[in-house]
Amino acid sequence: MAGVIVEAQAKSGALNYAVVGIGINCNAPLRSDMELGATSLSEELGSQVDVAEVRKSVLDLFSTNYQGWRAGGSPLPRWRELVGTLGRDVSIRLKTEENEFSCRAIDIRKDWSLVVQVDGKRRVIEPETLERLVELG
Repeated sequence: MAGVIVEAQAKSGALNYAVVGIGINCNAPLRSDMELGATSLSEELGSQVDVAEVRKSVLDLFSTNYQGWRAGGSPLPRWRELVGTLGRDVSIRLKTEENEFSCRAIDIRKDWSLVVQVDGKRRVIEPETLERLVELG
């Protein structure tokens, strides 16, 4: 239904910048060639949605959260609440490795790196190395 792409740069745990791209399938009809599980807001709600209203809602929420961050708050606690993959099995592809691997997403650290468990061992995935993360079954 939606996707988010973030390109960020951080040094010594301090975020220098982040560029965020957000895509939402609002009224897209489902096609047979789409990935399994692909959907849209209109498919889920059973009627067409007002794209301008969806855009306004997303941008208003983004602005509120951004202002809180600029005022010294951290989005991390809320992020942990909302991330649906923590505690679940995922498939990860890294920019630095040829093959994908399966693991369990455990936590997100203060530096925004992802902690996963692979074969009983914890591993830290730096945000800039993560290319793709998909929840398994």
